[in-house]
Amino acid sequence: MNSAIKSVGVVGLGVMGFDIAFLYAMKGFPTMIYDAARPAMNTVEHRREQTIERLRKRDRINDVQTNNVRMLLIKASALENFSSMDLITEAVSENTRTKQSVYAALRSAGFHGMLTTNTSSVTRATLLAAGAYDSDRFGLTHYFNPVLHTQMVEVVSGDMAAHDRQSLLAFLRDIGRQPVRHHPDGRPTPSWTPEKLFTIFPNLGGMPDRRGAHMSGGEQQMLTVARTLMGNPLLVLLDEPSEGVAPVIVEQMANTIVELKKEGLSVLLSEQNIHFAELVCDRAYVLEKGQLQWHGPMAELATDVAAQRRLLSV
Repeated sequence: MNSAIKSVGVVGLGVMGFDIAFLYAMKGFPTMIYDAARPAMNTVEHRREQTIERLRKRDRINDVQTNNVRMLLIKASALENFSSMDLITEAVSENTRTKQSVYAALRSAGFHGMLTTNTSSVTRATLLAAGAYDSDRFGLTHYFNPVLHTQMVEVVSGDMAAHDRQSLLAFLRDIGRQPVRHHPDGRPTPSWTPEKLFTIFPNLGGMPDRRGAHMSGGEQQMLTVARTLMGNPLLVLLDEPSEGVAPVIVEQMANTIVELKKEGLSVLLSEQNIHFAELVCDRAYVLEKGQLQWHGPMAELATDVAAQRRLLSV
């Protein structure tokens, strides 16, 4: 662990809060949990084992991580137990007053550490109104659903102290998550969830439990691209995706690349099929024995028959 954060807590055990706490413990952090609703606390062990079993079926958790969750997910009897935590993530309902009441209760309990909120609908400024918590120790960390399968986290740190912000980012790296990145003009870079990928690869969405070895060649191509995208890259290199697959799959792959471009993803395509390249590419570079022989707009190459004969004929 590279972060200065060693002990963490989660307040609020709804679907998101429980999965966040599970993630923290799975990655090796002692994680104290609390929910004011007794049923949520009484079902922690059952939910924990259900989640472990679900992840095991998909090979998403190993024996060490399983043991971590069983040993490090610790129920608290009251918020007073959180006073010594380095970081607390609040994940209660999306209601400003409810969240602020939690902050007030934590302060009364003696907590002065770093506090983050998991929210997508309430702004940091709103939550900090009337001095609800110290702004230099408060951040927004919006985990995307499903928490245990999605690497991207939206981070809003505002005027958070620099060393605390760096500690928070280091903690996110320790648990295998990365903040949403932005282009120079402020637009967020593409981020991917399984649900979002299934809209682009509907074939994969219909076979969530099928192993890659039992898929067709075209489905394996789609799976390879989908797995790559889950790492949230800024650029993807595709090496002859049209080779050796049925024409219907070639068409689907072309449509997929077009959709990826619409999302703002850069694609570098290595391809011998000029007709496929024409469908998806903006610019073309023709290489021969490692030397650049031609470059320009793809549309120009597609209509230049003489250049095609000179450069692409076998």
